[in-house]
Amino acid sequence: MKRKLLVTAMVAAGLGVSGAQAAINLDATTSQEQDYASQTDIDPTGSILEADGVLTDFDVVTKFGAAIAQEVVRYVRLDLTGDAEFVANPVPTITGSDCTPNFISGGAGTSAAVYSITCGTGETVEPEDTITFPLESIEVFDQSPVDVQFRLFEFESTATDPSNSVFPALQTKSAAMVRFVNALSTKVNDADEKVINVASTPIGSTKFVTADVRETPIADFDVEAVEGVAWFDGDQVTLADMIDEADSTLTINGTNAVFSSIGATSALIAGGITVDGPTFEAAPAATGQTTSDVTVPFLDPTVEGNTTVTMTVDGDLKIPTSTITGTLNLSPATSAVVSGIDLGELSRLTKNGSVDTVAFATLKPNQYFKITNPTGTEGAVFLTVYDDSGNQCDLALSDLTDTTGATMPASLVENTATNLFTGQEIGSTCGNVSGQIRVVVDAEFGDNNSNLQGTGEGDLSGVRIDAFNASDFVPNR
Repeated sequence: MKRKLLVTAMVAAGLGVSGAQAAINLDATTSQEQDYASQTDIDPTGSILEADGVLTDFDVVTKFGAAIAQEVVRYVRLDLTGDAEFVANPVPTITGSDCTPNFISGGAGTSAAVYSITCGTGETVEPEDTITFPLESIEVFDQSPVDVQFRLFEFESTATDPSNSVFPALQTKSAAMVRFVNALSTKVNDADEKVINVASTPIGSTKFVTADVRETPIADFDVEAVEGVAWFDGDQVTLADMIDEADSTLTINGTNAVFSSIGATSALIAGGITVDGPTFEAAPAATGQTTSDVTVPFLDPTVEGNTTVTMTVDGDLKIPTSTITGTLNLSPATSAVVSGIDLGELSRLTKNGSVDTVAFATLKPNQYFKITNPTGTEGAVFLTVYDDSGNQCDLALSDLTDTTGATMPASLVENTATNLFTGQEIGSTCGNVSGQIRVVVDAEFGDNNSNLQGTGEGDLSGVRIDAFNASDFVPNR
């Protein structure tokens, strides 16, 4: 309870009110609707919405708008539109007049309340005099908008059954009262640097281009209850009102099995993923080492705010380019309705260079390859070789020798190409691939990060690998 009182007080201060929300004034020209969370689970047999007098106030005040002479009786009717009813009979008071309001019909358990206004000798109502209907709560049966309407009638029969009367109301005023709005806010922020360093040794793409090369932020987002929105009790809604932390989680997903690159012996953070924020646990289970996603539980939704997710690798395994997405898997708290929230794309892991691919090549001595740097920048080159059985081999360009027997360079100078090297050389150097192969080349020059998988076509903006048959030396791609 202390927590909710504190939040309510903070909201009141933020709204610039001095201890109370103003009553609903039917003569005002601005919107005065009270916002309640759409995450409230409204019972079709009836749920009570309370007004706490700070964030919300259901009291209705209006000028009569017409005079009532002495020794005359007039009638007023207050209606709740939408699927709403009064919980108790409002007891109205009149300001500026000694005329007396008396309850006639309706009230508690209905959507209308009818009153007589009796003016005795020497008692009158002026158009500027006001009548106030105090309301501490209303009952609703769904999340339809609720409006309030005031009408002044000349006859009791007209006030109790306006639809069957030929006499119109002397005054009619209305205003919005309750609206149900989303109270659960999520915002994805930029996760800053997320670039894989192609030139990291010994096999390339094992670290990040950051101050700490093993670590990079992959998510930064906010989860909050929307300020100024009420719960059933009329107080400021909180995450704890809406979410059951025991069964709610955050899932971070990465394409290309990116979390497999964390490694089982991460030197910095066990499991390779850390979540830093007031809402989620900081030490999730190390499930990210072999799966495409990492799931962490809620810690305490009574506290809300910013959450960041950091990925740490062991520096020995290749890090694939990847799209990082997030999902909030939410379980509702008591009397709440929530569902999963797709946070969408949180970040992308890209490389500081370019990539190209050649497929359907062989490990035979008459299968030749050439790698070209068509750019104006020198950079390191690395190869990843896959065969039809799923075996993988990681090489630096300098691990290979060309057809003259010379060791290949570790990097390619701008606007140059390698000498030819053979499929047989790749096979003997790798030792674990066979049959047909696919060769992916990463280079620390150029930029085609818009294609995370590589095009297999190459272009003048980045590295190019060509495969040749000895029979004709024509590119067979």
